[in-house]
Amino acid sequence: MPISAVDVITPAFQHTKQQLLKPFRFGQWVRLALLGLATGEMASGNGCRFNVPSIPRKQSSSIHLGLAPHLPPSLSHLSVPEIVLIASFAVLFFGIIMISFLYLNSICRFILFDSVIKRDCTLRESWRRWRPAGRRFFVWQLLFQVVLAMGFVILVGLPLGFAYMAGWLAEPKQHLAPLILGGI
Repeated sequence: MPISAVDVITPAFQHTKQQLLKPFRFGQWVRLALLGLATGEMASGNGCRFNVPSIPRKQSSSIHLGLAPHLPPSLSHLSVPEIVLIASFAVLFFGIIMISFLYLNSICRFILFDSVIKRDCTLRESWRRWRPAGRRFFVWQLLFQVVLAMGFVILVGLPLGFAYMAGWLAEPKQHLAPLILGGI
């Protein structure tokens, strides 16, 4: 007879109590917290909902059309090629950081699952054990992102490019029907 979803709640709570509270081990909590951060569990909304208040900004009434008014005064003396070079390095730097975090996430996801099942979190031993599987998962995630990007280019980029080449975006009010149908 299959177990219903309600029947597994009590054993899940008992498992959690045994892993985290009996006996209480501060190091276990810290390692699981690090794994939770590395796997992005806080960002996925798995019960951790933090409401951070935002400070409203005043809207400026003037519209700036040039590039220089948007730059801080320390960067306003730079030329456009220098700004493009700095922006390219920034994009490259953040891309490397994102790929590094994706690699860390790929391996740590296996470590987190293993730690929950074993009721013990050992980072070094688990890192060595799960690195090959994590690498395969990392490659899969990279390929998946490439396929998503290609799909986005095909589904959104090509129609937008066609609309631009046809001149529909220059005067959109005259081409509402094809733009709406293309959007649909």
